[in-house]
Amino acid sequence: MWEMMSKRFIFGLISLHLMMGETAGKEMCKASIGHGWACPPTWYQWGRKCYKAITEPLTWFEAKDECTKMGGFLVAPRSHEETDFLVQLLPSKFWINCSDVEKEGV
Repeated sequence: MWEMMSKRFIFGLISLHLMMGETAGKEMCKASIGHGWACPPTWYQWGRKCYKAITEPLTWFEAKDECTKMGGFLVAPRSHEETDFLVQLLPSKFWINCSDVEKEGV
């Protein structure tokens, strides 16, 4: 139980780094796959989604642009299960597809 709570707490801290404008060590891109398709090499599959880790430090905007170039987008976890998958895959900091650009602090 503590391990699971700890990972969610870490994910919350990761989200805070987004608002602080720091660079993250690993970024996650996500793309959908069609029926009968597999994820490309170096991508990780979870359900019908593919995830790609970019290990170079990037700002949130750079990470977003890099994901777009690869046909994906920054990950936006939609469940606790997806969050747990991401935290296990990349236990250090990574960007998610959330921003307070339009209104600071929100």
